[in-house]
Amino acid sequence: MPEQTITKRQIIFIMLGTMLTLLIAALNNTIVGTAMPKIVRELQGMEHYSWPFTSYMLFSTIILPISGKLADIYGRKKITLLGIIILAVASMLCGISRTMIELSILRGFQGIGGGICVSSAFIIVSEIFPMGQRAKYIGLVTSMFALASIMGPVAGGIITDHFSWRWVFFVNIPLNVVAFLLLFKFLPVIIHHDEERKIDIIGVAAFVLTALPALFVVSQIAYRPFLSLDMIALTLFSLLMLILFLYVEKRSREPLLNLHYFKEDIFSASVIASALGSMAVFGTAIFFPLYLQSTRGLSATKSGLIMMPMMMAMILATNISGTLVSRFKIFKPVAVAGFIITCLGIFSFGFLGRYCSIAGLIVFSSLAGGGIGLTLPIFSVAPQSVFPHRQVGIVTSLLQFFRNLGGTVGSAMFGTIMFLHMSSKLKDVPNGNVPAATTDLVKNPAILTNPEKVAAIRESIPQSLIADFERFVSSCLSSVAGSIEMIFIVAGVILLIGLVSVILKFNEKKVRHAVSEYKKRQQVKFSS
Repeated sequence: MPEQTITKRQIIFIMLGTMLTLLIAALNNTIVGTAMPKIVRELQGMEHYSWPFTSYMLFSTIILPISGKLADIYGRKKITLLGIIILAVASMLCGISRTMIELSILRGFQGIGGGICVSSAFIIVSEIFPMGQRAKYIGLVTSMFALASIMGPVAGGIITDHFSWRWVFFVNIPLNVVAFLLLFKFLPVIIHHDEERKIDIIGVAAFVLTALPALFVVSQIAYRPFLSLDMIALTLFSLLMLILFLYVEKRSREPLLNLHYFKEDIFSASVIASALGSMAVFGTAIFFPLYLQSTRGLSATKSGLIMMPMMMAMILATNISGTLVSRFKIFKPVAVAGFIITCLGIFSFGFLGRYCSIAGLIVFSSLAGGGIGLTLPIFSVAPQSVFPHRQVGIVTSLLQFFRNLGGTVGSAMFGTIMFLHMSSKLKDVPNGNVPAATTDLVKNPAILTNPEKVAAIRESIPQSLIADFERFVSSCLSSVAGSIEMIFIVAGVILLIGLVSVILKFNEKKVRHAVSEYKKRQQVKFSS
């Protein structure tokens, strides 16, 4: 990139546009949840309930490394603005969807725009800030994920109840316009002209055909038999495409995923640690509301409010971590402390959750959120410092890709663990004097975790059997609670593996030296 001066005024507006872009992309994954029941009732597609989520998740994850590569070749500004346009157009189309299938397809299109925006946000911060300041601003940008997790469910409920579920998508459009105008006006053109670069089209195609069926299998493994014909076929196809992808990448002059990245200890340690951290924390977080609503009898609104301290702790911790890295240049101690704190919160929930008050659960979840928040800026800044500046786009996107992949794999894996554990435990719950037809109905997780349906069944029970029915339901809910607590224990073990990988593979001296050398190569100058 040619040397250029970026004023403080530009930086303020660039950061506003970047943070707004990331917030919009993150909200698209959180605001839809509370609107889905009404969407399903209107579009008539309960059997496709999970598809709008899965579609967005799959395509936003797949596009991350591709968008990073495109940004490296064609420039940060062009790709960022393209992502905003795609997100806005897709949001409008989602809002006028007529069927669940149509909505699911368009959510995939929306996920492409969202993935580009997520990747671009971190690339922009990495470009405009020198290494000494970068961690602080990456922490600030990362906090948009937590802010979206706080705002999304509440905003989705309010918009759906008082307007229409379609406005959950339409509300994105004016926000996208503001973000587009800010970045179009103030973001400079950033292209590295050190050599002619081309996109590896065959590699991109092979990568998409590897990742798409693999992520689909992972996301559906809790709902479909893994040994079914379609799941086996998709798995085999994904493996064949993976072999083709690796073959193509080894021979490409401009590979999409250059395997030499993984030879760098700092990069590989960051990928492993951030993927495992996301797998454990974000994979279990989606089950926290289920735990509160099904086993503690709380409403969706109350469960959302109880999750707020976790997200607020994450926001605070990411900013603290970013400041510590920027001011004191410490990486590994902060990352290790973050993993230890996260382990403490996750294991406490798993072993002590059923014996604790709501206040105790808030403390445990806040520890988990705060702990993982400490690690996020570390595993973004450290890997960037050990690669040439022109590769910062693909490096940043790969890190975000594996972080998203960890959360995707985690949610699917934990769903399978919960389902299998729950099925086993529910079989052992004694029926008492309650008719078998009734107990079999209640043991259906979709009914058991829905207080309204359980209450409706209770009304049909003779008065003489109410006490037995209540004991039976209580025992079943205890099995549900135990199954959810089990996934937190498994998540804790995963975090311990991540902690060991940081201790063994993350070289603090090497990172500090790389950061020092990176500063010398910094090409963007700042005016006072």
